[in-house]
Amino acid sequence: MWRPLSPIRFVFFNEHRADITNPQTINSPSSIPFIRLSLEHNTHADETVIYYSTNASSTQPVDGQDARKLEPENPISFWCSVKDSVRLAIQGRHIEAHPDSIPLSVFISEGALFRMKLADIANFPSTAMVFLEDRQNNVLQNLRIQPIYTIWLDSGNIENRFFLHYKPGVKLTASNAGCLGGEGIITLNNPSSTLWDVQVYASNDSLIAENSALSGSWNVEHLRADEYRVHFKLSDYVLETDDWIQVDSGSSVNAALHASLTEVRANEDEVVFTNLSSDAQGVNWDFGDGTMVSGYTQVNHVFNTPGIYPVVLTATRNECSDTAQLNVSVVTVTGLDQLTIEKQSSFSIFPNPASDYAWLKLNLKTSVDDVSLAIIDALGRIVYQKKYSSLSPTQVIELPVNQLTKGSYQVVLNGSGVRGVNSLIVSGKLSNEPK
Repeated sequence: MWRPLSPIRFVFFNEHRADITNPQTINSPSSIPFIRLSLEHNTHADETVIYYSTNASSTQPVDGQDARKLEPENPISFWCSVKDSVRLAIQGRHIEAHPDSIPLSVFISEGALFRMKLADIANFPSTAMVFLEDRQNNVLQNLRIQPIYTIWLDSGNIENRFFLHYKPGVKLTASNAGCLGGEGIITLNNPSSTLWDVQVYASNDSLIAENSALSGSWNVEHLRADEYRVHFKLSDYVLETDDWIQVDSGSSVNAALHASLTEVRANEDEVVFTNLSSDAQGVNWDFGDGTMVSGYTQVNHVFNTPGIYPVVLTATRNECSDTAQLNVSVVTVTGLDQLTIEKQSSFSIFPNPASDYAWLKLNLKTSVDDVSLAIIDALGRIVYQKKYSSLSPTQVIELPVNQLTKGSYQVVLNGSGVRGVNSLIVSGKLSNEPK
């Protein structure tokens, strides 16, 4: 029996020859793909193992990962794999991503009917194929379909007659569902000439995608987080098998923020900004006035210069990010009560509510320069903004109502000699409403 001392190192003992009734004579770490072959006669069997590892060598006669065959003192039938004329009970091959052929050496103490059996194959894709070739009888048997090859063998050493052929299966890999979900990808790569008909099912058994005679690489895209069943069918051999693969959730994050005030006085009012994001690992604040802060759930900030400032919160989680924004109107009046007065005195909006059109009419004593006009929606987002170098005292400005969706808005006018905020209700286009 052999047992693993580390993931890739094995020690072999003569007691490995076991009775057929004990199918667990060979154990392997679950991460190592291996093939266990059994030569059976009456109630006894002799076994040989071939495994694949990136640390093993397929070219060196004995690479430190292999176990030489210990031949019995008494004449007992046995078999082993061969590498560069060296008989091995356990042979490590370098990788399993390419086709591979391995000679088998057989010693028969007395002529009899023997069974050459695929006793176990583990940690390969279910589509990996293993063939036993008998060159004397011109037989190539797929051990995945017919795991036992029964044959009469005469006594003596048998060399260069039996070979084990490995053909790699379809390799499945998956990327996660992405930052927004629904962006997962399953990649199927078939490096061999074995052509499979493939169907991909979600966990509820709904068919997601299918492909006929798959060769090379194929991507199944736009997948949600789920466990997917990949069904393979090999028509020529009437063989069907399944593999499963998991598409993990992505690092989605939703950004949200709150401000204690959205209309403030320059150099006076302190605004408390609070992060309300979900699933965030990090946050970055940009206050729109050149000030940026990272890593704080709550931040106090004072704006020094009049204007309309878009405050942007960026929430991050692993490779994903999301942003939320609100606007703060900063004025230089002595108080918000004065601002309320100026709402009525500086300009008016008509009609209000508006449908197809609306205008802003100034109500000033003198002309004003360097004026900015902004329309802000109910979420605090600037949906329209325009600057004017000069406006006359009673000038009328057309508002782009036909570009706005139904809802409540704030119209902010700010400049030298004019400051004001007024409400605008957009009721929709009359031309689109039924009579």
